[in-house]
Amino acid sequence: MDEAGKPPDDHGGLLDETSQETTRYLAAATQLKLKYARFVVRQIIREPFRAVAPAAGVDVVVVTRWALAALRRRAHRDAVLTCLLIVGAAAALEAWTWIPIAVVAVLAIFIVAFERWVRDVKILARQMLRGRFRPHDAPSSPSQRVEKRLAVARQQQNGNLVVFRGRSPFVGSGEDYLNNHIVVNVARGKKWKGGKRQVPIPFSTPELHEALETALKSMEFPDIRVGQRLYVNGEHVNSDPRLLPHRLGPPAADVSPDLLREGCNPASEARTYVCAEIGGWEGQLVVSLFARAVQSHGSLRVEWMFHVLPPLDNDLRLADRRYELTVVAQILKAMAAGVLWFAPALVLAPVTFARYAAVPLIDKVRMRHQSRRIRNGYVFNYGSSPSIRDFISHQQSHDFMAGDVQAFVSLAQHTLLRALRRFLKTHKMDMKQFADQEQTIVSSEPRTQPTYLPEMLATEVARLAEERIDTLLRSHRELLLQNRAELAEQQREQSRDPLSAQALGPQELAQLADHIADRAAAPVSDGLGRRMAQIQEEFTRGLRATLEEVVGESVLGPALTNFAGYLALELDQASEEDPGIGSADGTIRTVPGHELALVMSVIRDPAAARMASLSQGPDNSFLVQEPFVIEGGQDAPIAEFDAVADCATLTPLPRRQNLNVAERDSTPFRFKLPDRRGQHELWFQLYQAGRLIQAVAISVEVRPEQMAAK
Repeated sequence: MDEAGKPPDDHGGLLDETSQETTRYLAAATQLKLKYARFVVRQIIREPFRAVAPAAGVDVVVVTRWALAALRRRAHRDAVLTCLLIVGAAAALEAWTWIPIAVVAVLAIFIVAFERWVRDVKILARQMLRGRFRPHDAPSSPSQRVEKRLAVARQQQNGNLVVFRGRSPFVGSGEDYLNNHIVVNVARGKKWKGGKRQVPIPFSTPELHEALETALKSMEFPDIRVGQRLYVNGEHVNSDPRLLPHRLGPPAADVSPDLLREGCNPASEARTYVCAEIGGWEGQLVVSLFARAVQSHGSLRVEWMFHVLPPLDNDLRLADRRYELTVVAQILKAMAAGVLWFAPALVLAPVTFARYAAVPLIDKVRMRHQSRRIRNGYVFNYGSSPSIRDFISHQQSHDFMAGDVQAFVSLAQHTLLRALRRFLKTHKMDMKQFADQEQTIVSSEPRTQPTYLPEMLATEVARLAEERIDTLLRSHRELLLQNRAELAEQQREQSRDPLSAQALGPQELAQLADHIADRAAAPVSDGLGRRMAQIQEEFTRGLRATLEEVVGESVLGPALTNFAGYLALELDQASEEDPGIGSADGTIRTVPGHELALVMSVIRDPAAARMASLSQGPDNSFLVQEPFVIEGGQDAPIAEFDAVADCATLTPLPRRQNLNVAERDSTPFRFKLPDRRGQHELWFQLYQAGRLIQAVAISVEVRPEQMAAK
């Protein structure tokens, strides 16, 4: 058996610093939160027939060993307290005195204090602090059954088989972030310069998977793990001994390369994915990529999904707030905890100890029950329970982490698309269909939603307040200087008066001073009152405008660009000249198997408000015009729009295109029509700043007979 926490070298090697930090946080959480320790033990140890869910960036075995140690330590404490309570109660009843109860209370204080000292000092301070944590220090279990189960967990954590239950196969990978796919006709070769197509080179899906795996491994991330995994539902493993060697045991940890290749079949119950895990922020953040290719009848579909495992909650990183105290401080802290908690610990000790003692019996009964049901034909779900990291509540990631998620996803997706493009080009495939879809995918990449609105709003309010306060202080200073000048002028006039200060007595001087103060106070008070009211009104008005602008832009999106014009739809030149495509009464009629191409244009026209809609052009040609006017926004020489085509029965290429309209801008949309008759409805939508501006619906009728002249 290997040392605890050291997975075998054939799957990524030893734990690096990043995964060791996440393991340290979860190991410390098992000491501080017994509820979490019970969850870990229940998921890993008490489900002997189920697979162990992957936990990216975490050594499950190390965390489980520390959880078992925490529960054993608490069980020993409660066992001693239970015995102490029984002996004390019996002695008190026998002697009919409170002295045994007092002795029991004092001893309980020391027992609770000792257990707290062991947890806080011997374990957390000396073994869980950063720089002191070593995975191989995790205590082993005295139970051979537990050690055997931990060996299985270690193998499954580093294996290439994931057995899941429930809807999502990607258990332990966090929240769904982004899904994309590309469909390519691999039976069509690329064209020579003379227009003749080459014969494409056939390939297998495992070859494409290997090319994608090689490309992802070349990404220069310091913490990345890439490989192929087989995902299968827990109810579908009992019929294949390669997945389930023994019916009364857990699923296998690894599968052979042959089984990985079988998982590339389109209808396979066990499916092979190329997986990449990108870690960051000392293992706090993990972005997982799952890619799969499927071929059928000359078509290739490549799908990929991104999942994000957000950072641990701040409460689970309490170990970083601890440090080793002096001996006196350790004793005082432990005794304080003993005095505070001895009463509930003593009273509840019999209940909690009985629960600990009953766990092995309950597990044995449940295991016998499950074994009997499996032997009698019950379809048992061998899929893994939630990961020990999924149980933990996660905190909101800050802007740096959100930016890193977007960067990881963008770089991994671009690497995947580049590898797929290179692979198809090497096999002489026609790249036009791929290029259109690639452009749509890249242009629609998610943008990180800003999480700094409260800080931005507070900063703006503080700036406005600072400006108003500066203005108020300047006004007060000017008013005081003016009053000081008036007072000096009055004094000069009094000095010229025959009844000057020298001719006046003390009583007259006091009256004169009161008179001057009254004259100076009135204008100062009135001026300050008016100015304060004016400043308050300006501040309220400016603050309201700022709040409306900031909050409005955050909720409703950026301001629109004023525009007057119309949206036009018409057949492109190739479809216009195609004798199999025609139109009547705004409906396009065509024969099966043709490619329909429509051009969507946005034209600036100040007279758009007075224009009427058109559903047919001159000479009965196909032309749709819908005017629209955008007002109340900002003026700009170029208006930016997003043109989107959609259809429930046909696939538009491209699906979305950006238009920058100074006077006019256009984009084509192509639809491959099926080889059978039918009715299709095409929707063309125009967006600006994420808001729908105009929409047009067009009917396309496909029928076998040749179209009449347009």
